[in-house]
Amino acid sequence: MIQPVARRLTEFPRELSGGLVSLGRYLANFHNHTVAFRVGNWVVTTYAFFNATAFFFGCTISLWFNSMGGFDASRMARLHFLIALPAILIGSRVFSICTDWKRLCDSPWEAVLRPGYMYHGGLFGGLLAFGAIAHLTKSPFLFLCDSVVIALPFAEAIGRLGCYVYGCCWGRPASHGLGIRYTSLDSSVLRNAPDLLGVKLHPVQLYFAASSMLLFFFMLQLLPHRQFDGMLTAVYFAVHPIGRFALEKLRHDNRGKLGGGWTHTNLYSGLMLIGAFAIWWFRSSLSITPIDTQVAWSNIVSNPNVMCWVIPFSVIFFFTHGVQYKAVGSWIRSKTH
Repeated sequence: MIQPVARRLTEFPRELSGGLVSLGRYLANFHNHTVAFRVGNWVVTTYAFFNATAFFFGCTISLWFNSMGGFDASRMARLHFLIALPAILIGSRVFSICTDWKRLCDSPWEAVLRPGYMYHGGLFGGLLAFGAIAHLTKSPFLFLCDSVVIALPFAEAIGRLGCYVYGCCWGRPASHGLGIRYTSLDSSVLRNAPDLLGVKLHPVQLYFAASSMLLFFFMLQLLPHRQFDGMLTAVYFAVHPIGRFALEKLRHDNRGKLGGGWTHTNLYSGLMLIGAFAIWWFRSSLSITPIDTQVAWSNIVSNPNVMCWVIPFSVIFFFTHGVQYKAVGSWIRSKTH
C-alpha cells in the first residue's frame, strides 16, 4: 500500500510538469484556434466566446455605473437593449462595410454579406442612442456617456483577445522581439493575406488588450475624483485615440486606407480627440451627478431583473459575431471571398 502511494508521489511532479508544458504549448499557439467547433454546416469561432464575454462585462459595468448614480438598473437595462444595442450593431456594421469601400463599389452584395464589425461605428452609434435615451428619460446625456466609456476599455480588452484568436487586426511583420505566426487557414489574416503564412507578426491585438485594461483601471481610480458629468468621457476620448495612433503604426490589416498613410481609424480617433477637447473646454458649465462608489458590481449580476436582459443579449452577440456558415468569413456562402 505504501509503495503505490510513494510511486504516485514521485510521479506527480513529472505529470504536473508535463501538464504545464502542454498548457504552455496550447497558449503559445492559441491564436491559431480560430474555430472552436463545428455543428454540421455551422462554424462556431472562438471569437464568439470572447465577444459574448466582452458584451456581458461591458453591459454589467455600464449598468453598475448607472446604479451608482441612483438610476434603476433594470430600467436602464431595458433601454440599453431596446435602443442602444440596435444602434451599436447597425453603426459597427455600417462602418465595417464602408471601410472596405473598394469591395463595396465592385461587389456591393458581397460586401454587405461579408461578416465584420468596426469598433468606432458601434461607438458613434451608441452615442446617438444614448442621446435618444437621455431625451426620453430627461437624464444627463454626459452621465450616460460616462456610464458607457468606463465599461468600454474592459470590454475592448476582452474583445481584442477575440481578435487575436480570430486573426483580424493583425500586426506588421516583426524582425525581432515579440511575434506570433498564424498557420490556421481559417484565420482572417491568412484568408486575406495568404502570403503571411508562418510569418512572424507583431501581436498588436495583445498590445491593444493590455493598453485597454490599463485605461480601465486608470478610469476606476478617477471615480472618486469626478468633477463634472462627461469627465470620464473626455478622458477616454483623449487617451484611447493616443493609444490607437501609436499602435496603428504596427497594424498591417485591411482596415481601410484614406491615403497618405492615414486610415479610417486615424480619422475616427481624430474626431474623438476633438470631442475630448470640446467637453474639457466647457467643463465649467457642466453639472455633476453624484455617485455612490459603495455600490457593488455584484449587485448588478445578482439582480434577476437585470440578468434576464443581459444574458439573452449576450447570447445574441455570441451568434451575430462568431457563428458563421460553412466557412469562416461567410454567413451564407460555401467558401470565403
